[in-house]
Amino acid sequence: EMHVSGHSRFKAAELNVDGTIQLRGDMPSTLTLHFNRLDVDSVLRTYLRSRVTGHSAVAGDLQLRGPLRQPRELEINGNLNDFFADVENIKVRNSGPISFAISNQFLRIQQFHLVGEGTDLSVGGTARLNGEHELDLRAQGHANLQLIQSFDPDFTTSGEVAVDLTVGGTINKPTTQGRLQITNGSIAYSDLPSALSGINGSAVFNQD
Repeated sequence: EMHVSGHSRFKAAELNVDGTIQLRGDMPSTLTLHFNRLDVDSVLRTYLRSRVTGHSAVAGDLQLRGPLRQPRELEINGNLNDFFADVENIKVRNSGPISFAISNQFLRIQQFHLVGEGTDLSVGGTARLNGEHELDLRAQGHANLQLIQSFDPDFTTSGEVAVDLTVGGTINKPTTQGRLQITNGSIAYSDLPSALSGINGSAVFNQD
């Protein structure tokens, strides 16, 4: 049995690792990671197409339990007490801890609540990380429409949208049910010669 204890200090962040590893078989292990002000700008830029406009950081704890030689069988429990991001010049952060768990290739979002300028959004549910990647997610609250630009820079948007959606099916064939209520919205698309403004109304989704 090997005991692991480590401490890394960066310019504005720190990371602590503690746990045990059995030096046999598939190396069953229990490891705890505690981090503070850990920079996640590069991760967000990868998934949000470089639309990160300010510093983003996270703090909290991760616990890993299971065989290191079989990473897909690892159980991971996360509890992030502080998350801050600046996307499209909109600053958002968590309200309450962000809690999630991964086991048997299954992600369960137990608590995820973001607040910011024109944004108060809660997300929860489950997603399978293998096979057909089945989804069972729910989003409620309201968000700044400008965040859409983060996912597709061909759009220019503003306004606010109230969200009450459930997403099922799979990643390749998602089914969406619920409603989006748009208030004073505007949207322009790079391939279209004109834009829409003063949008007020609702969009109702039924499956696909």
